[in-house]
Amino acid sequence: MSPDLIQLHRCYSNGIIGKRWAVWRVTAITGDLVTYKVVAGENRRKSFSCSLDEFAGKARYEVMLADSEWIRVGSE
Repeated sequence: MSPDLIQLHRCYSNGIIGKRWAVWRVTAITGDLVTYKVVAGENRRKSFSCSLDEFAGKARYEVMLADSEWIRVGSE
């Protein structure tokens, strides 16, 4: 995913099927540093920080919660 697409307060998934699947909510972007909270998957409710490029490298697509399911933004 392009670093330009990462936005504050949006959620992103790593797109991995199974135990390693995760959803992260971006809580802060300060310069090249992204702070995010794990909202689904392993380490749920914990916060982490990394570079914008690193976050963009592990985020596969934006997701949103709809009817108790995480769905890919833009998918029908």
